[in-house]
Amino acid sequence: MENWDIPLDWQVSARPVALIRADMEKVLVQRRQAEYLPMAVDLPALIDECVQAIHTTSGEEQRQGHECLAWAFRCVFTLAWSFGYVDLATIALQRLAWAAPRADEPGLAAMYGYLRAQTTLSSSRYDLGMRVVDGTLRDMAGQDSRNATGLAAMTGVLQLRAAVIAGRMGDADAVDARVSEARALAERTGETPAYGVGWGPTNVGVHAVAIACDLDEYGQAVQLAQDVRFPKGWDRARAGHHWLDLGRANVWTEDSEEALRCLQRARRTAPQQTRYHPTVREAVVTLRSRDRSRSSELAEFAQWIGL
Repeated sequence: MENWDIPLDWQVSARPVALIRADMEKVLVQRRQAEYLPMAVDLPALIDECVQAIHTTSGEEQRQGHECLAWAFRCVFTLAWSFGYVDLATIALQRLAWAAPRADEPGLAAMYGYLRAQTTLSSSRYDLGMRVVDGTLRDMAGQDSRNATGLAAMTGVLQLRAAVIAGRMGDADAVDARVSEARALAERTGETPAYGVGWGPTNVGVHAVAIACDLDEYGQAVQLAQDVRFPKGWDRARAGHHWLDLGRANVWTEDSEEALRCLQRARRTAPQQTRYHPTVREAVVTLRSRDRSRSSELAEFAQWIGL
């Protein structure tokens, strides 16, 4: 992440932006599928190529170079955040903030606001998070985009981000209002992978489960999960996180067998995400403290995550 703005003394030209963009699309798919290792391998060279491209092109090619660079740092944010490096995630977010306006794409600026609000969850500055979300929604109003569906998706996930923040604040009324806004929008748009956020009714459903957990309403979370159905090809990262949330809910409702089943589903769905997620470690520690039969399945799972 050290370089995002300085041209390098390369002896050969950067590849055409179209080829860089094609490789960036592959990394974006890896992010959605929680395939973190290949992302970490591919991103450094792609970042350098994007930087070189924006200094050696002009016009639409240069704009697309900035767009690719913004998406690269969005992926770096996911990597850093997923492994608990909040400081590095914040740096990646600053790089995204630099590149997004130069890409001249409102959806990328909205992505910055979406992720900026996410960072406030780690410090419990929920007041700031809500201001970031509402400010971003105001900025998006009336803007034109090359991807109108993408803007709608960003509007929806920003409402869900606000609902998550409200859940952390314990404000059930605000949660209901934000989720209702998101659900109404999702009914109009349907499912769409625009901007890599997996927007649609399914996303609203899995967020409702997660927020119920944040409100300590674990029985309700289990009940809400009964209505969640994943469309074919849906984001494995988001689906895996849903199984983690449902596993946590079942831990608290003291259904240890179902909790372990959910954790195993998360493992099969998004193994790299599951193995290092703090929710998993907390759940397994609790399950082991209750385990009187010394389950071999639980022991193997604990060993797999390094406990």
